[in-house]
Amino acid sequence: MNYIKTIHSLICNISCTNNKKRNIENYVLGSTCFGGPSPRYWHEEKEKHSMIPRPYKDYKPESLVLCVLKQDRYNDLINLCAYETKNYLYRSLIFYSKFDVPNASYLITQIKETLCIIDFIENHVPLALRIGNSFFTQMVVIGNTTIRKHDGIPKHLDKDMITCIINFGVVDKGGGSTAFYNGSNSENEFGKMVYEVPFEHGRIQIGFFCDIIHEVKPWNGNRMTFNLNFKLDVVEHFMDVGSLFYNEYKHHNFPSKDFVIKL
Repeated sequence: MNYIKTIHSLICNISCTNNKKRNIENYVLGSTCFGGPSPRYWHEEKEKHSMIPRPYKDYKPESLVLCVLKQDRYNDLINLCAYETKNYLYRSLIFYSKFDVPNASYLITQIKETLCIIDFIENHVPLALRIGNSFFTQMVVIGNTTIRKHDGIPKHLDKDMITCIINFGVVDKGGGSTAFYNGSNSENEFGKMVYEVPFEHGRIQIGFFCDIIHEVKPWNGNRMTFNLNFKLDVVEHFMDVGSLFYNEYKHHNFPSKDFVIKL
C-alpha cells in the first residue's frame, strides 16, 4: 500500500477542486492560460489584453509539489508516460498508413499535428510550465486515497488532444472500469458501449479522449487517476508571440496578481 502514502504526499500539497459535473475531486498541476485578471499583456492585433501562460499557484518554482515531483518515483513515471504516448502515436501512424481503416486520413492528420505540437513544446515551452521534463503541460490527480463507494464519473468528452491516464488503487471486482461509446454527444446521444477497459492498478491508457465519449463505472474502494495532457492555449501563446511576455513575467518571479505588460 506504499502507493497510498506516495500519492498522499503529493495531493496534500495541492488545492483540491471539486469537479461537480463529474462528481469527483481534482488536484491540478502544471500550467494554464485560462482567463483571469493577471498576468496579461496587450495584444496589438486583437486590440485587447491576452493571458500569459502561468504555473498553477501550487506549482510555482520552489513549491513543495515540485520537490515531491522531482523524486525518482514520480520522475520515472512521468518519463514513462511521455515515452509511451509518443510510442503510441508513432505506432498508430504506421498502422493507419498501412491498413484500410475508417477515417484513416483524419486520424493520420490528427497524429501528425499532435507530434508537431509535442516537438514544439519540447523545444519552445519553458520547463516551468511543463510536468517534469516531459511535453505534458498539465497533470490532474482525479480522486483521492479515501476508501469509499463512488457513483462513477458520468459520460463525457475531454477537451484536450492526446491524453495519457494511469490508474491507481484497489477496488471491488468489476468496479471502476472505463467504458467507451460510439455516440456524438455525451449529453443525449452517447450511443452504444463499444469497449470496456477493466480497472487495474498501474494500468496506462492513451488516446484521443476528446474524440470518444467515455465514463468510469461505479466502484467500491480507492480509485485514483493521473491524467497527463498538454493545454493547447498554453502552446499557442508561444507559437503566436514567443517567450517575450512570459520571460518578463518570470523575471518578476511569477506574481499572482496585478501583472499587466504593455509594450
